[in-house]
Amino acid sequence: MSSPHVSESALIAQTAGPPALLRPPPIQFGGPPKPAPQTGAGITIGFVYRSFQHWWRVAIPAGLVCALLAGAAVWLTWTPKYRAYAIIEIPDRGGVLLPTSPDTSPRFAQTQLRSIASSVVLTPALADPEIAKIPEIKRQVAPLEFLEETLKVSGEGGSELYRIEYVGENAKDAATIVNGVIRVYLGKLVADEKTRREEMLVQLENVKLKREAEIRSIREKIVEIEKTVVGKVPAKGDTGAAGSVLSPVFALQQRLVEIEADREVLNAQIAAYGQPVASKPPKIPDDVLDVEVKMHPEVREQSRVISAMRLQLEDIEKKSRQGKQSSSYKDYAALIVRAEKELATLQDEVRAQLELRNSVVSTADRGQEAVQWRQRLTALDAEHALLKRRYDEYMKSLSESGGDAVRLQFKYADLERESSVFNLIAQRKLQVETETHNPAKVIVRSDAQIPPAPIEAWPYKPLILFCGAAFVLPFFVVVGWEKLSRRIADADQLSSESTLSIIGEIAQLPTRPVLSGGAASRRKIRRDLGLFQESVDGLRTCLLLSEATSSHRVFAVTSAVSGEGKTSLVSQLAISLARATGKRVLIVDADLRSPNLHEIFEIHLEPGLAGVLRKECEITDAIVEEVAEGVHLLPAGRVATSPHNYLGNGAIPKLVAQLREVYDFVVIDTPPILCASESLVIAKAADGTLLCALRDVSRSRQVRLASDRLNMAGVNLMGAVLSGTSARRYASTYGNYAYLEDSLS
Repeated sequence: MSSPHVSESALIAQTAGPPALLRPPPIQFGGPPKPAPQTGAGITIGFVYRSFQHWWRVAIPAGLVCALLAGAAVWLTWTPKYRAYAIIEIPDRGGVLLPTSPDTSPRFAQTQLRSIASSVVLTPALADPEIAKIPEIKRQVAPLEFLEETLKVSGEGGSELYRIEYVGENAKDAATIVNGVIRVYLGKLVADEKTRREEMLVQLENVKLKREAEIRSIREKIVEIEKTVVGKVPAKGDTGAAGSVLSPVFALQQRLVEIEADREVLNAQIAAYGQPVASKPPKIPDDVLDVEVKMHPEVREQSRVISAMRLQLEDIEKKSRQGKQSSSYKDYAALIVRAEKELATLQDEVRAQLELRNSVVSTADRGQEAVQWRQRLTALDAEHALLKRRYDEYMKSLSESGGDAVRLQFKYADLERESSVFNLIAQRKLQVETETHNPAKVIVRSDAQIPPAPIEAWPYKPLILFCGAAFVLPFFVVVGWEKLSRRIADADQLSSESTLSIIGEIAQLPTRPVLSGGAASRRKIRRDLGLFQESVDGLRTCLLLSEATSSHRVFAVTSAVSGEGKTSLVSQLAISLARATGKRVLIVDADLRSPNLHEIFEIHLEPGLAGVLRKECEITDAIVEEVAEGVHLLPAGRVATSPHNYLGNGAIPKLVAQLREVYDFVVIDTPPILCASESLVIAKAADGTLLCALRDVSRSRQVRLASDRLNMAGVNLMGAVLSGTSARRYASTYGNYAYLEDSLS
């Protein structure tokens, strides 16, 4: 590589806009039109990575701040929760006295567990003053529904133990609620069992009296028969013909005794347990029902409205001179009376709904047991009818063949059967009477204790969740922002999202570090600088050798907006043209609003182009010669009004024509297209125009708008140049073909 005409330190100091590296372009100027730009690209991993790479210095601190604020919000709004629970035991054994089916005990346990968390128990529990005054309960609009949702009843590993659990804001209140609910439940359980037991005893006593009357009737018939068959009755212990004849029906007789005893007990059980459920559902105490009615959300809201109306009525009375006799007072009082009537009607409706719900809950659980008992009774009735028919037919045949003696023996058998049934019923009645002293069906194994510590000492789960979400929120924001702004990331994106051909890709100009890093750092700077110069030379070669641009002598370099590296590209392209051709090259700083070239080459700004356009000086007086070898510069000068005032009457085309006569190449630095429309006038006067875009800065929409405006103005737009590609990216894509002396140094 030939040594540059500008020193290494001078090139490094030119940082007006970091350009980037030449991409060897397969370009055909004036070829077939390119397809429409693609603007709907999705969010890819590379896009997210570039967004993070561009914004991480902002996103990470913002994420930390958001996470801190979210953590503070969670901590300030978090309330520790305390879990209090009690353990009860429901044994897997049925009642000692009553016949039960195999699934009665599990169903009993299920019924009890459902009752604990239902309004049957919770309504009287809420009426307990100790529970009603708990702040967490008082805050609820519908405390019954709240308690139904928060009170949990669950099994302990398939055992006979069950847990009644409540999670609340206060440790003592949580234990109070659990113990209060269990206390109410056990009270209702004992009361219900006592009522059922008493009803069962009454039913069994009625059956017992009925059987006693039946036995007396049979004995009277035996006495009558004995009078006619005196001397014919077999003696006690005689096993003659009658005994042998009766022996086949003995098994039938024994089974009939068992069935009749079971039938009578089941009838009594259904009457005591099932019938009250169907006809007289358990009634909620009036005081408890009143409390639940008052706590109903609609009733509470209506009561609040009436209270507010009464306060308003008092205010009307105070403000009115006539007091209670004023028409406004009477009208408002009538409204209150009407509202109170509506409240009374609403209370009656709510009361009826609560009573109906209690009836439904009671019948749903207890009615299932009655259905099972009735099904069993139906089966016993069918079996009894079949056996009784066989027994009667057999006894009838024996009676016809055996006379009065056999008939007397039959009556003795009937007496024995009725006596057996009577004894069984009496035994069952005695068992019911003694069951009062049996162990309780539900046993409290452990009362609810005040929990010593909350469930969570600190809210680590919501903290992790919300702090994590808050931390990544800025990253989602920047990805969304980048998606909307569509910054140009590479030449492929610039080509696909615009209608431009990519003429060149310029490497980023390296900068010297503040602290020297030794020989390795110097080699890296020289390597990166060489890549930058090679990329500019590649662009110059493309312009000089392409058939479409080989005859061009005046080049305009522009951009969509400011800060996209066009000024740096102008200076380096001009130096490259002068060095490669050995001809005279002029740089024209036509950016009259915000000139920069005079600072890069360290010359005076005035009189410059503005002075020439104002005809204050000749063009030769405004040009500064040899700012670099073979490069002259026409600075912008200083303007006091809009640049449009200087560009009228074909001033720029005339100026360009004059410069063609003196210089071999002219490179014009124009203002940005979108924010300075005079750049269109300047670009149209040139032979060809390059549209400069800066990687990770330029936006595809702005590039398209600038391209459209240039085309509509009739400018010869040669293509786009992408600046700002890092040396590492260029080397990884195109390789590093350095000179031997650079490699060895």
